Amino acid sequence: MQLEEKAVQERGGQATYCIFGTDLPAGHHHEQFDISEDPLLPAVEILFETACQVGRS
Repeated sequence: MQLEEKAVQERGGQATYCIFGTDLPAGHHHEQFDISEDPLLPAVEILFETACQVGRS
């Protein structure tokens, strides 16, 4: 669990940390850093559905 999520949960809130994978040809802050946009739409759909489920509970 990340520190931010722990702080939210300790105060009674709900939080999560999500990573949606993609191949990275180079690390962050590198001139060759690039990601595939293919995982973006499924990631947004998952986050949206999760928010809807949490909002209903």
